[in-house]
Amino acid sequence: MAEHTSSKKRGALDFNEEEQHFVQKAEQYCVAAEQCATSVRDKMVQWKVEKELADRIILYLQKKDFINEKRFVKFFCESKLHQQKWGRTKIAYHLRLKQISSEVINAGLATIDEEEYRQVLTGLVANKLRELTPTEKPERLDAKVTSSLATRGFEPHEVQSILQTLKQQSDN
Repeated sequence: MAEHTSSKKRGALDFNEEEQHFVQKAEQYCVAAEQCATSVRDKMVQWKVEKELADRIILYLQKKDFINEKRFVKFFCESKLHQQKWGRTKIAYHLRLKQISSEVINAGLATIDEEEYRQVLTGLVANKLRELTPTEKPERLDAKVTSSLATRGFEPHEVQSILQTLKQQSDN
């Protein structure tokens, strides 16, 4: 009977003692900071974990809620907006690089508070306007600001809207 159980195929979440070491490392990695499956998989490649074992560990971590893509995306959106000052376009691009589904990305982007988004963008537009030479033609100035903030992932129409609002405020 003992022979029968040792020869049966191991389930996806059964780990031997050696494998358990990598499971614990992966758990610690996920606890230290919110992670997605791609980030954990990349880390396991660095640890030289075989693909089959890495897949089983990812499955285990998802089942135990160490990896939760919706939670990761929400955190990612908030932190990139506030810390890196990225716009929605750049945030979405980097999430796609992490192989997050479009549905989860869109849901995460929808959690960004519109007022906070506009406040961050207003601050960036105002800073950029201060950096640029005010003697340039207004259209050229607008184009430079829009181009600069587009590289940070902000939508050109949003930048233009903020520019118009700031100009109206400075005229008054």
